[in-house]
Amino acid sequence: MKKWWWTAAAVAIVSVVVWAAALASADDSKYIDYLQKDKYLVSKYSRSELLAEGYEVCDAVSGGAKDLQAVDMVKRDLSVSDGAAIDVYRAATTMWGC
Repeated sequence: MKKWWWTAAAVAIVSVVVWAAALASADDSKYIDYLQKDKYLVSKYSRSELLAEGYEVCDAVSGGAKDLQAVDMVKRDLSVSDGAAIDVYRAATTMWGC
């Protein structure tokens, strides 16, 4: 009886992990799609670099950073214009809800 319970629990956990990974991937795609309008960003930075910066924006905002502080962080990290930094900030906060 106990063996059956552990098997069912393991299957449930794996299902949740797979579902969460698929959901995160879809959100990442929406984030990158949002940034496609800024040709400079997508030509200069890789998908993983843009994702990493978006995650940093979310971490900063979740940690109490003001909007302008987060935009300035992006400008500093990526050496981009105000407009490009705002695009990264807006994509992260809109697509990921942070």
